[in-house]
Amino acid sequence: MENTKNYIVCHKQVCKIVAIENNNYILKPVDDNSLILQVPIDSKILRDLINKKDVEKLLKEIPNIEI
Repeated sequence: MENTKNYIVCHKQVCKIVAIENNNYILKPVDDNSLILQVPIDSKILRDLINKKDVEKLLKEIPNIEI
């Protein structure tokens, strides 16, 4: 499995970071290799991808969240 630092979430799509050029990420969505996105590194539409360990930790905490 590749390192999660090689991936990022853009809008709702998980994307692989294929390059960084002129302060932009060059991204390929994992579910559509024909699409290439160019997004500024400081864009507010980007989010970090969390790893499996963090997902499992979050799932264990859900029952304790008060609503």
